[in-house]
Amino acid sequence: MSVRMSSLVVWPSLILTASSIAGCSIEALAGPDTSNTSCDVGSAASDANVDVSVRLLLQVSGEFKDTAANTRATVLAACANIAKDLGGGDSWSKHGDSNDAIANGDNTGACNVAALRIQGIMDASANANFALVVTKGACYPDFAAQTKCDAQCNAEAKCDSGTTETRCEPAALSCTCSSVCKVSGSCRGTVSLEANCTGKCEGTCNGECKGTCTSASGTKTDNDKNCRGKCSASCSGKCTGDCKIEVEGGLNCGANVRCRGECEGAYTEPKCETSFTPPKCVVDASCIAACSSSVSAKAVCDPPSVELLCNTSVNADVAKLAATVRANFPVVLAAAQTQGKLVLDAALRLKAAGEAVVKSSSKLNAHSIACAVGGAKVAGDATAKLSVAVQGGALVTETCTARAQ
Repeated sequence: MSVRMSSLVVWPSLILTASSIAGCSIEALAGPDTSNTSCDVGSAASDANVDVSVRLLLQVSGEFKDTAANTRATVLAACANIAKDLGGGDSWSKHGDSNDAIANGDNTGACNVAALRIQGIMDASANANFALVVTKGACYPDFAAQTKCDAQCNAEAKCDSGTTETRCEPAALSCTCSSVCKVSGSCRGTVSLEANCTGKCEGTCNGECKGTCTSASGTKTDNDKNCRGKCSASCSGKCTGDCKIEVEGGLNCGANVRCRGECEGAYTEPKCETSFTPPKCVVDASCIAACSSSVSAKAVCDPPSVELLCNTSVNADVAKLAATVRANFPVVLAAAQTQGKLVLDAALRLKAAGEAVVKSSSKLNAHSIACAVGGAKVAGDATAKLSVAVQGGALVTETCTARAQ
C-alpha cells in the first residue's frame, strides 16, 4: 500500500540544542579566574578539599549524566523501532551521539521519522477507526530519602521535614481512599486492577459509554450500554486507566485503587506523584534543590501500557502500526508524560542549583570554584539530553493521539 506522506511540523521552539539548555554562560557566572585551577569532576565528589555543597552538586550531576544517557538511549531505540517497523529509512544514525539523532528541525531524527510514518498511515487509513487506550502509570519519589536530604542540607538546624501530604501539591497526591475521591480527581485504574468510573476514561471502558465506543477491532457504536473499548465521552462502569471523576459527589474508586487528588474520609499509603516542595526551613537552598533532584530522579515508576484499537484488516500498515504501538509506545509515553517529565524537571532544578553554587563563588576556594563550574556543565549537558528525549517522546505520542479517539 502506498502511503502519502504530508509535512509534519516539528516544534522548532522545542528542539533545543545542548548549548542552549546547558547555557553558554556558565563560565561567565564563575566570577574569579579559575584558569590555573583544574578539577577532575569524576573524583572530586569525594575530595575533602572541595566545598561540601560542590561535592553534592558533583555527585548528583554524575547521577544525572548516567540517567540522561540511559533515557536518551531508550527513547532513541523505541523511536527507531517504530520508524523501521513502519518502513521508515534510517536518517538518524548519521547524527551519532548528537541530540539530533532523536529529533531535529530537519525531521531526520528517529522520533521525527517515527512520527511521520505514524501520521502518514493514520491519515491514509482513517477508516480503520483508531482509538488509543492508555494506562499511564505514575512515579513516586521516596519521602524517606527526601527527609535525609533535609537533614543533610540543614546541618545543625532543627527542622521538621513534615509529611508526604504537607510536602506534595494537593492535585499530585495519591492514596488508597476508603471513602470518596472528590470530583476533579482521578481514580487510577490498571489492566489488572480496574477502577470504578463515572467520567472520562483514558483506558478501556467496561460499562456504559455516553458517546462513541470503539471496540478492540475498530467497530464504533454510539451510546453503548455495554461498551468494551475506548469511550469518547463519559464512561459509567470500570476503567483500566485514569478515570477523571465528573460526578458531583465524588466517587469510590474501588478496593485498593488509588485516588489522585483529594480524598474525603480515611486514607492509607499517601504518595506524591511529583517532586516534593521545599521544607519550611531551608538553610542551604542550593543543597536542598540538588539533593531533592536526586530523589526525584530515583523515583519508583509504575510501567505504562498502551493499545491502539483499530480494524487491522484494513491493510498491512495498520496492523504493523498497532503492533509497534503495543511494543514501543510505553517507552515514549513514559518519556513524554510521566518518568521523563519528572526527571527533566529535576534536572532543570539541578542545573539552577549548580548555577547558584557557581554564583556564590566568593565563598569558595579556587579548587571548589573550578569543580562547581565543571559540575554545572555536566548538569546542563544532562538537561539537554533529557529535554530532547522528552520532546521526542511527546512528538511521537501526540502525533498518534491527535489522530485517534
